[in-house]
Amino acid sequence: METVFPQFSSEVVEMAARRYDDDRQLLDDRQLLDYLSAVAANLDVRWYRREDRSITCDDLDWIDFYAIPGFAGRTPGVGCITGTLAFMCHQIDNRKISHTAIHDVESLWWVLVYIVVVFAGPGPTLPPTGTGDRDQAIKAYFCHAQSTQEKKTIFQDTTQLKTLLVHVNDYFVDLKPLIMKWYQIICTAWRWGNSLEFQYPHRFVRKLLSDAISKLQDEPVAQGYALEEEARNAISQQVTVHALNTFGKRPSDRTPNSSPRKNKKAKPT
Repeated sequence: METVFPQFSSEVVEMAARRYDDDRQLLDDRQLLDYLSAVAANLDVRWYRREDRSITCDDLDWIDFYAIPGFAGRTPGVGCITGTLAFMCHQIDNRKISHTAIHDVESLWWVLVYIVVVFAGPGPTLPPTGTGDRDQAIKAYFCHAQSTQEKKTIFQDTTQLKTLLVHVNDYFVDLKPLIMKWYQIICTAWRWGNSLEFQYPHRFVRKLLSDAISKLQDEPVAQGYALEEEARNAISQQVTVHALNTFGKRPSDRTPNSSPRKNKKAKPT
């Protein structure tokens, strides 16, 4: 195996070999290479040629040992599906599938996509004018009875996601790399059903969020909006302080404005 996958350590290859495909068959060498390439791309791992070493489990943020939860013998109980339809995972209407962490991770991803496409900044700020293509995209993925089917196809065709992200407002444009990497993790999870990405997706998403937050602080676009927000808050604070200083006081209790006429002494005659 080490000769087939020279860029990966033997530990990584051994852990990856436990994965299986949709037919629950162990991966062959070609499928194994596809999986390893996918997980490496998800975390933006370089091939370490300059350091002359192989990619390790630490590089991929893989834990040394983990127990794979088994839900094969379980079926969902009697009950109604609850939640916000616009943000539900595309598999949520399939009652034969047990609910796991990856469903929540996908739902949270849809919340983020909705925010950056629908809004133009913090709070309920909407774009000044809407476009027909943008409105149609919002309806297709978030407001339609068949939205779950549209969501399913977006994980099968990356171009659909890129088309949707064209409508992202400039304020959120620096979140696109985060959305794409998060998307890749979800795609990897759906393709390999017992992978770390499927069983423990939050492990990778938390790292992506931490990295994205640290980079956003240095972005000039984010800084520009932050300065504008600080300026608005400063003006509001000045008004508030003045109101607090004068609230409840009678006009006679307030500090009178100095007047040159009143303070001027009369000249002796």
